[in-house]
Amino acid sequence: NIGECEAIIFVQDTIKPIALCKPATVYLNPSGGVVIDSSFVNNASFDNCNIVTITIDKDSFDCTHLGPNTVKLIVTDNSGNKDSCTAIVTVLDTSIYFAFAGNDTGYCAVNSITMNGNFVFGKSQGTWKIDTSFANTNTPVITSINQHNTTITGLIEGEYRFIWNVVNKNCFDLSDTIVVKIYDQPIANLPANIDLCYKNSISIIAQPLTGLASGVWTNFYNKTNTPTTTYFKDSAQIGSIQQGGVYKFYFEAINGVCPVSKDSITINRHYIPVVNFVLDTTRVCVDGCVQFTDLSTITPNDVITNYVWKVGNTTQTSNSFKLCFDTPGKQDVSLKVTSNFGCQDSIERLNHFEVFPNPVAGFTHKVNDNIGTFIHFTDKSIAANFYQYKFGDGNLSLLQNPNHNYANVGNYIVEQIVTNLEGCKDTALLPLKIRVFSIYIPNAFTPDGDGLNDIFMPVILGNDSAVYDFMIFNRWGELIFESTNSTKGWDGTHEGNLVQQGVYVWKIKVKKQDSFEVKEYRGHVSVIR
Repeated sequence: NIGECEAIIFVQDTIKPIALCKPATVYLNPSGGVVIDSSFVNNASFDNCNIVTITIDKDSFDCTHLGPNTVKLIVTDNSGNKDSCTAIVTVLDTSIYFAFAGNDTGYCAVNSITMNGNFVFGKSQGTWKIDTSFANTNTPVITSINQHNTTITGLIEGEYRFIWNVVNKNCFDLSDTIVVKIYDQPIANLPANIDLCYKNSISIIAQPLTGLASGVWTNFYNKTNTPTTTYFKDSAQIGSIQQGGVYKFYFEAINGVCPVSKDSITINRHYIPVVNFVLDTTRVCVDGCVQFTDLSTITPNDVITNYVWKVGNTTQTSNSFKLCFDTPGKQDVSLKVTSNFGCQDSIERLNHFEVFPNPVAGFTHKVNDNIGTFIHFTDKSIAANFYQYKFGDGNLSLLQNPNHNYANVGNYIVEQIVTNLEGCKDTALLPLKIRVFSIYIPNAFTPDGDGLNDIFMPVILGNDSAVYDFMIFNRWGELIFESTNSTKGWDGTHEGNLVQQGVYVWKIKVKKQDSFEVKEYRGHVSVIR
């Protein structure tokens, strides 16, 4: 027979596992840390049954753990049996920790820039700062101090130094600097081209350069006419400039960053005119004229374009002209000429010519009462020394007070020409009518009624019958006869009675034909019986 029974057998594992360790080497990552697990140091630990867990007592390392570190490996089986071992974990740093602010650089005409510091990982932190001890006193604004590519605003021309500081509290504190130069755009601005006349040296003054800009001068000119040059930052001194020379100068405003600004200027020293003039005479009479002629010269390619004459109080602007004068005296003459480039020369001649006064012509005439064609001329001129009369009938005289007997009646123009010692002349004209004028008055008559010589009457030729007055007076001055009719004479009576024999006074007023002059004559007549 077989008998059976059941029994409970308890199997208990009391054998602990075997913990086996191995050394390990680990490397910090760029953030300055590293994490491991048991596999880094477990060297095939085993158990007679099953291992449940394998742990280590330290699994993270940072910059403080560089070098060898002791790590404990703990192995536990499913019965709770444990074993441990220690391993050496060597922590190494193969990452290159650095701070890089960027390369020194310059910018043209900007007021903000973007920085380019190195990127910061992990627990490290970067910070931008301004080095206030540097040259520029201006303080710009850093938009975000912890951003490696932050923006900086408020920049003006000058040099700045910025600091990029990278810190990992446990590992490092690094920094780098960058010098940033901000340049304004330089402007090369020279004055307008220069035309010189008299000066042989000149300063060229450019628009002043500011800040970090500098100027560079170059030139071009005739090799046979080399000026002296002294160059400065934004000016130049030019000397030994010769007439006819043309010089070109170039100026560049530079700062090494901004585009080069260029300008140029040409200096042209022109020829100066040589002023001169001539007069056709330096002696002229009042109402006479003088011809003024310019003789100024200038080297070809330049021309004289403007003339200013001063003759006494008169101004003229043509190159040649004629001027007449009505006032005596000495006259100054000046001439200023100007070229097409404004170059001038002038000359003044004091008392250069004289205007002499003219004599004043004038004369009268007197007709012989008995010979109407015989004329006496009387000079009435002023300041005359020489005389000439033209009588209008082809005859003339150089006497001061001539007589002339006209051969024929008619109308004549008598001309008197007087001249002084300076040769100045004046002329006077006198219209003259030559008429036959004669008067005959007997000195006695016989009013006895015999028909012979009974009437006393003037015989007149060439008179104006409209103006006639014939009068007879006795010895006591009593008017005893008067007639205004040239055809009526005195018959020797008074109030119808014959007058006594004796001497009586007569008076007659007559006017010449074609004349305003009334002549009066007196005489005596004898009454005879």
